[in-house]
Amino acid sequence: MDYQPYLLSSTDNWAMPENKSIELLHYLESSGVKDVVCIPPVRKENPQNTNDYLQRRFKRLTSTYKDAIHLHLAARYRIDETYFLHLQSSELLCLKEDMHLLVDVSPLQEYTNTWRLLEATIQAGFIPVLMQPERVTYWRIGDFARLNKMGCKFMGSLYSLHGYNGDTALMHSEYLRQRDWYDYYCSGMEDTKVMRYVEQWHIKNLNISTLLESGMD
Repeated sequence: MDYQPYLLSSTDNWAMPENKSIELLHYLESSGVKDVVCIPPVRKENPQNTNDYLQRRFKRLTSTYKDAIHLHLAARYRIDETYFLHLQSSELLCLKEDMHLLVDVSPLQEYTNTWRLLEATIQAGFIPVLMQPERVTYWRIGDFARLNKMGCKFMGSLYSLHGYNGDTALMHSEYLRQRDWYDYYCSGMEDTKVMRYVEQWHIKNLNISTLLESGMD
């Protein structure tokens, strides 16, 4: 299973046009991926991304793509000024039925109330899943340990494990993987231009589909 942030067109400045989304899905299918979860952003910069709007964009994609991959819809919720308002909603788009909520933080600048909002998320009955925590420049090993102790889960990027996201992300991703703290992986393949590089990757002798599935064990 893969998690794709930019598959739904018109949900973000970085979102792919529909034809590129279909192209990426076909590539993932050829790599052995069987399920893909669309995870568009919910944050102050994208006020149009209500549940109704995201579901309509998702329905449009599923009406166009009718091949082997099973498509699912969730969302990634950015910790910002609007996060707590979303947290009070009873209709969040979680990763699983057991309240796994995908949480996105700025990789460069920490939001003032990040830790308090993560605690509020847990108190509300959700399990925060931090997206690509290895890329967060202000978190250190002790922060990962604190997040793990709180009950947070982690979604890593295969690009980080390969070193594509820099030396620090590589070091942190290896640390998290060695401790089996990753519960999810995303391929990191977010546009078709970079897919040709992935074919040369050999991460711990695991192929793309195998490593994606290992995050779900």
